[in-house]
Amino acid sequence: MRADTLYQDFIFEDHVIIEIPNGVLKTRFLNFNAKRSEMRSFDKFTYKTRLKTYHGRGLHGLANKREITLFNTLGHRKNSSILVQI
Repeated sequence: MRADTLYQDFIFEDHVIIEIPNGVLKTRFLNFNAKRSEMRSFDKFTYKTRLKTYHGRGLHGLANKREITLFNTLGHRKNSSILVQI
């Protein structure tokens, strides 16, 4: 993990696993900004629910809205996005 104290960015690299109520989200890179309460990643991800597994590239999450948007998801519809409530 790397931290930028000026902009309050926390950068997680390698194996990042986020457990949310509906499933598990795995990626290799995640940037969390504490000042704006948002997280971003433009790396590949895997989102695994009890019923299905989604693969894609890029995600954006907002803590105040309690949602994560998964971009370019394969397994849902080609090149679409999914909104996940957390």
